[in-house]
Amino acid sequence: MTSPTPIKYLITGATGGLGQGVLFTFLSNNVPHNSIAAGVRRSGNPAITALGVQERIVDFDASLETLRAAFAGVDTLLFVSSSEIDNAKRAAQHRTVVDAAKEARVQRVWYTSLGLGGGEGEIELMVVHRQTEEMLRESNLTWTSVREALYTDAFPCLVNWYPTDPHQTLHLPCDGSVAFALRDELAEATAKLMLKGGHENEIIDLTGPTAIPLTTMISTINRTTSRAITVSFVSDAAYIALNSANDEGRKPAAFFRNWVTLLRGIEAGRAAVVSPLMEEALGRRPLSGLEGLEKLLSDAGGDYIWHQNYAT
Repeated sequence: MTSPTPIKYLITGATGGLGQGVLFTFLSNNVPHNSIAAGVRRSGNPAITALGVQERIVDFDASLETLRAAFAGVDTLLFVSSSEIDNAKRAAQHRTVVDAAKEARVQRVWYTSLGLGGGEGEIELMVVHRQTEEMLRESNLTWTSVREALYTDAFPCLVNWYPTDPHQTLHLPCDGSVAFALRDELAEATAKLMLKGGHENEIIDLTGPTAIPLTTMISTINRTTSRAITVSFVSDAAYIALNSANDEGRKPAAFFRNWVTLLRGIEAGRAAVVSPLMEEALGRRPLSGLEGLEKLLSDAGGDYIWHQNYAT
């Protein structure tokens, strides 16, 4: 059996928004096509084929041996965190990825974590990210954990807003500020950091230029689209009950039980950290949450949606 061709960069999740953005940035910065591999769950993706880069099958549910073979000959791995929502399953997937990278002698791992590191208290969404950072720390790999800001793009899902009702009442347990950033700009900044190097064995933050309250973001929707959305602050239990009972996206109560820990974390300042690193990586000021939201709304004719606001 022949060994895979040595490759400089392997990007997992290459068909997802963040991974694809990193891939595009590499190509636009003249990284040779033959030095990049796109990690995909199934071969023959036309979007990847059209780019002329190598494909490698990277399935986080695969065995250690299978992933080790996928990582063979890889110098630098972009490990885009799993989309699995069950923490136990997600942690097991991440353990296999880290172990496979170590056994395949990957020289450098960049891991995409989540920008919820400030303040006090635990957030359900951060549990496996913290566990993975500890796995990397103990692995003897050279690694960087990039704590990516909450996406401006995902704001509808964060507050459970839908464009269908111009008078929607948003039931929230609290307010809080977030240093939002656009996903495309986060991908670009991540790619440029990878190309530049540095930050070995560090946790770093990529954030927007300012932290903005959720209620200010909601007011921006009203101002730019002539809607009359209102906010009702309710208890945690009422938040879960009200949102799961009539959710347009048919998300279950379990989603909102998870989400309330995120919103309470935001209230406690966990997403309000602002770092200059993203601006340094981009070579320009990134769009703020307000500027990004205005752009998304304008591009969508005011009726912007986010796919994760709808249960699959």
